[in-house]
Formats: sequence, structure tokens, C-alpha cells
Amino acid sequence: MTLPGQRPSLRGSVVWTAVGNSVYLGSQYGMLMAIAKLGTTSLVGEFSLGLAIVSPVLLFSQMQLRQVLVTDAQRSVPFGAFFWTRAVAGAMALVGTLAAVALLGYGLDFLLVTGLLGAAKFAESQSDIVYGSLQRRERMDLIAASMVARGLLGLGAVALAVWKTGTLVGATASLALVWGLVLVCVDLALLRSGQGPDRLRWRWDPGVVRGLVRTSAPLTLAAGLGSLSASVPRYFLEYFRGRAAVGLFAVAMMPISLMGLFTGAVSQATLPRASLYLQLGSLAAFHSLARKVAAVSLLTGAALVALLALAGRPLVRALFTSEYESVVPVMIVLGAGVALSGLAAYGSTVLSAGRRFTLQLASVVVGLLVQVPGCILAIPHFGLSGAAWVELGRFGVTTVFVQAAGRSVYQGLRHSARSRSEWSAT
Repeated sequence: MTLPGQRPSLRGSVVWTAVGNSVYLGSQYGMLMAIAKLGTTSLVGEFSLGLAIVSPVLLFSQMQLRQVLVTDAQRSVPFGAFFWTRAVAGAMALVGTLAAVALLGYGLDFLLVTGLLGAAKFAESQSDIVYGSLQRRERMDLIAASMVARGLLGLGAVALAVWKTGTLVGATASLALVWGLVLVCVDLALLRSGQGPDRLRWRWDPGVVRGLVRTSAPLTLAAGLGSLSASVPRYFLEYFRGRAAVGLFAVAMMPISLMGLFTGAVSQATLPRASLYLQLGSLAAFHSLARKVAAVSLLTGAALVALLALAGRPLVRALFTSEYESVVPVMIVLGAGVALSGLAAYGSTVLSAGRRFTLQLASVVVGLLVQVPGCILAIPHFGLSGAAWVELGRFGVTTVFVQAAGRSVYQGLRHSARSRSEWSAT
């Protein structure tokens, strides 16, 4: 394998990724809005409950194999192994979820809705692993095109079905059909395009599957704990301050979530090339790229804090109502935490590109060890402000850990490269 020659520009890849993520996320919110406007409150609740049951299980079944695939710069495992391992795990998760829903005594209609939502999310999961192949080839434009098509077609199908049938079964059936067609007709066609296309054909090998499961296990646990960590402040706010406080905190987190679209786009667009540089020993090129990623993350966080400090109240009034102005100081503290975490972007890039997945899991655990006791101590006395300062502390401790771990890994790689160079010279 050689270092990349003529490849898409990283700037263009970041833009394409941001566009695809933004349109797709907007389409997800649009489906909920369409059901609310064209249906009833009970349909919205049933749809949300179905997603709440199906999504975490299928997310866990994904085993974060996309990141394992993207960082496999040496292509040591065939793409078919990733695709079919993900498919088998997703099918097992879906069957288990439906069995649990049936045993819990939900009605036949809701069981059908859950199954159809599960089928739609299964197709989404398989599209995601195809995106891993395209991402490794740095074809973020193709990923964005697929995400835009899937998002807009799914939104249109749900809205039309609710309008015509007035039932959630019709809406979820339309969504499952459209996302399945996008997988088969768009994503699998994109998989076979371009230079060195990946192939689905693969002879099932239990040893390879076990290796993938072992490799991805830390990432799977990290994703689950990361999802838990995002909800921890809400649990304590609801217990100590009530649901209104949870709503206010959700509003305070919204700018942070939106900013994550951009920083996530930067990470996704640069990870394949960073992995290739690091694993092939082109440390100077990797160091330069990782520093640029860190600079962009830090500047984005600083810009967010400045924007909230200067225009936070008018923005909140425009987007919500004046009663939410009180959350602006909380937004600023949370924004400061995001800006602080930008300092860890270098170390995070080293750990991801270097496939140090156990250290990534350790960083999430370290954050939880700060977050949970902090919430217990701060939220009963300080409410929203306490939650925000706890999050700032979690960001700070995680930043120190990730940056130190990343630097240690990078220095170890430099030392190994220097030793090999000296050995070759003798």
C-alpha cells in the first residue's frame, strides 16, 4: 500500500460531510414534525416510543464496525466480513427486540410498528457500513448524496403516508420500503463505483468474525457509555428539579449539538487519511494533519462561546421564547467545555487513527467517574448551573486524559520509527 496521491481535498470532504449530516438530521426532525402536524399526539408518542425501543438495540448491534473499517488502512479484513457481520448482528438484535415487545404485552399494531421501524433502522445500519467503505476511499461526496436522498425521500414517504392513511403502520411501512430501496439501488451501486471497489462476496469465517468482535468491543462499550453519559445530567435534573429543568437543559445543549455536526464532519473527513499516514509511518504528514484538526476544533469552540456571549439572548428569543433566556449563561459554560475539549482533538485523532480503541473506552469511563458524583453533589444545590459546571469538569478531565494518552502513543510511534531507521542505517 502506498500513501495517497491525488485525492479529494479535505476542505471539500468536510463541506460534503456537513451538508449530508445536516440534511439527514433535519429530515429526522421533519418526520416527527410531519406526524405531529398531519396526525395526532398519540401517533407522535407511539412513533417516539418505537424509536426509543429499537434505536439503542440496533445501535449496539452495529458494534462501531464503521470506525474499525475506516481505520483498517491496510485492508487486512475484507469488506464483506464487515457487511455480513453487521447484518447478522442487526437481524439478531431486531428479532430479540420484537420478542421482548411481544412478551411485554404490547398490542399487535405497536408490534407491527416496532418491526417496521426496526426494518428501516436495519437498512440504515447497512447503509452506514457501506459509508465506511466510501469514507475509507474519502468519497464523502457520495456519502452526502446518499444521505440527502435517504433523508428527503424518507421524510416525503412518511408525510405522504400519514396524510393518506392517517396510520403509523402506513408511515413506518413507507419508511422501511424507501430506506431499503435506497440501500439496494443507491448505496450498493455506490459501493461498486470508483477505484478499487469493495465487494460483498465473502465466505463466512468464524475466526474473522471473532476478531472483529474483539477489536470492536471497546468501541461498542464506549458508544453505549457515551450515550449514557449524554443523559446522566437529565436523569438527575428530572429527579431533583423536575421535567421543566430537563427541558431547559435540552435547549441549552442545542447549540452544542449543532456544533457537533461541524466538528463531526471534520473528524469523519480526515480520519481515513490520518489512519493511512499514521499506520504507514508518515508521521510528519500525520502530525501536520492532526494539528490542523485540533486547531479547527478549538477555534470552532471559541467562536461558539463568543457568539453566545455576544448574541445569546437575542438568538434564544428568536429561536424559542423569552422565558428561555435564563439558559444563556448555562449555554456559555457548556460552550466553554466544548472549546476546552478542542484541545484534545490532537490526542483523539491519534487514538482513533492508531486504533487505540481501549484508550477511547477508558476516556469515556474517566468522564463518567467525574460526571456522576459531580451531578449528585451539584445539581441538588445549583440546578442547571450545577449541571453545566459538572459538564465543564467532565470535558476538562477527559481532555487531559485523551491528550496525554494520544501524546504518549504518538511518542511511542516516533521512538519505534527512529529505532527502525537507526537499525536500517547499521
